Amino acid sequence: MAFAALLSLMHVLEQNIQQKYTFLNRPVKKQIASLLKKVISLQDFLEKCSQQSSETIESLENHIRDAAHLAEDIVESYIVDRLLPESASNRDKILIMFCSNLEKVNEEIGSLLKQVVKIVINVVLEDQQPRTWMPSKTALGGNRLIVGLDNDLMEIKTQLVSRSSHLETVSVVGMGGMGKTTLAKKVYDDALIQYHFHIRAWVTVSQEYSVQEIILSLLDSIPKNTDKMHEKETHTMHEENTEGLKELLYKSLKGKRYLIVMDDVWDDKILDELQRPFPNDKNGSRIMLTTRLEQVGLYYPKSCPHHMHFLNEDESCSLFCEKVFGENSFPPELETVAKNICRNCRGIPLSIVVIAGFLSKANRTHHEWEKIAESISSTITSNDEQCSGVLYLSYNNLPRHLKGCYLYMGIFPEDFDIPVSLLFKLWIAEGFVKSMGSKTIEDAAEEYLLHLVQRSLVMVSKESSRGKIKTCKLHDLLRNLCTNEARRGNFFMSAAMELH
Repeated sequence: MAFAALLSLMHVLEQNIQQKYTFLNRPVKKQIASLLKKVISLQDFLEKCSQQSSETIESLENHIRDAAHLAEDIVESYIVDRLLPESASNRDKILIMFCSNLEKVNEEIGSLLKQVVKIVINVVLEDQQPRTWMPSKTALGGNRLIVGLDNDLMEIKTQLVSRSSHLETVSVVGMGGMGKTTLAKKVYDDALIQYHFHIRAWVTVSQEYSVQEIILSLLDSIPKNTDKMHEKETHTMHEENTEGLKELLYKSLKGKRYLIVMDDVWDDKILDELQRPFPNDKNGSRIMLTTRLEQVGLYYPKSCPHHMHFLNEDESCSLFCEKVFGENSFPPELETVAKNICRNCRGIPLSIVVIAGFLSKANRTHHEWEKIAESISSTITSNDEQCSGVLYLSYNNLPRHLKGCYLYMGIFPEDFDIPVSLLFKLWIAEGFVKSMGSKTIEDAAEEYLLHLVQRSLVMVSKESSRGKIKTCKLHDLLRNLCTNEARRGNFFMSAAMELH
């Protein structure tokens, strides 16, 4: 985790510049100050490229991380050596070696900064290009199972057809793999919903989107005017400007009771963009969102967030049985181990579907399934691209400064209720948290945690009477993501000792 490594190095460098060590003479402090400037520049680069992903940037991040760890080791080792009484006779030799090592690492980080300068222009140019939107091929297709979602279905349908005449928003919020899109699709296709709304339109937004393409997709979902002039008008507006398309969408919805479903929304900016095309004729029209981010679900004033729940054991077993055996009961010889597998999936529909898909192709023997039950989380992550892709999408969407904090939570044991006060101290000690203006560093740490909770990556275990988070935890599958990603990037290193 390059950003976390740079934060930690910056913390060490700033501390040593501020300390009045007599053995840190002016030339040494100048070298440290020079290194600090380069570190800050690299941090700025990583912040700006937080959503960029390429082999070049990933390789550069790995080199930055390794160089930062090396620089931190060099500085801290020198300080420790100079403070030890037994090193008194070798102080000149230690200083010469330190200056030599510091100069080498300064040059190495300077070289990395030059590479950054070469690619940052391309990154900025890419950011300035219009982002392309691709409709989901599976958004409206397939006969997805909806085991355990009957109550959710009824609750959302009730909100959509309620007596309130005002334009309202219903948001389905939950972590990746909880079945948000499946539930939204079931609602969208429900006979009552089809009867109640004059117009229904669905669009998948995702992280990369184009406002024009989203509006065009919504227009395509609305019953067509066969008049060729209408088609010509749409084409002309597409060529000319987005505002014209918004106006056309507004006219198409005006006076009709409509349901707009926006699936997989990651950014409330798109909600700003799409406020004007949705008329409020006080006829009971509704907008429905699915999102992993609570702040998106709460964005519209009259919004009703619906939080997805984990499946209970019976629901998990029903879903598992239907996917593996095509029926509602287990073969007697596999019942015990199958229930154990379902229990270990911890109620996440996607994890159950993934492992069921894997087992449907495996030998149906007790011995084979027993081995899988023992390492269910790693089996899911390593054997199914869909599951790991869904979870990693949430992780990759994190800003750089939150990634380090999140990965660090992997040091706590499975199913451990993490005391927030301890977590904040560890984050601060590792240099992951930056103070923000007038806020204390503890306030900043609390804000970091709230962001992770709102993104459905961390679960709240216990709250105080004032509504403050006291303890939190990671779902097993997400903890597995943390530990895998941390090991892959050598994140834990000396702090890799897991707390047991």
